[in-house]
Amino acid sequence: MERQKGFTLLEAMLVVAIIAVMASIVVSSQNAHLSETGRLRQKVDAFRQIVEFAADEALLENTAIGIRVTQEGWFYAHPKYDPHMGWRWVEIEKADSLHLTGHWLDGFYIEIAPASEYGQPQIVITPDGQLVPFTLTFRDSDRRRVLTLASEGSLPLTLTLTVAQEQP
Repeated sequence: MERQKGFTLLEAMLVVAIIAVMASIVVSSQNAHLSETGRLRQKVDAFRQIVEFAADEALLENTAIGIRVTQEGWFYAHPKYDPHMGWRWVEIEKADSLHLTGHWLDGFYIEIAPASEYGQPQIVITPDGQLVPFTLTFRDSDRRRVLTLASEGSLPLTLTLTVAQEQP
């Protein structure tokens, strides 16, 4: 009887699983070695994805969604009618398994334009998926590195990193 050459499906799957575990170990060890700016960039990029999720959700649910940004973090809100108080924004804490609140990293200064009244979300996504234009700026502790997340009113959001030159 002639012996077949090659790998079985089980052997191939085992190799893929080992490679996946090794890759996850490398990625997690790299995250621990990221610079302060690298960690902030990861956090802001995750926030960018949350805003894009909100735009999809607003389109699917045919409702406005707001995102309130503070120095500590952010939270989702949707408009709700109260017979005594009229329309107001109400915080949404969770949608399925996705947490809709988050916290920034300590030591960074956050600015958002346009500013809003107390309790009102600065980022508003309309039911047709359009965004109110905004600029979210993060400065590190020495205020030299600036990370900006901006929207001109639609997706995609732009994420830029600039480093200010030192003054002589």
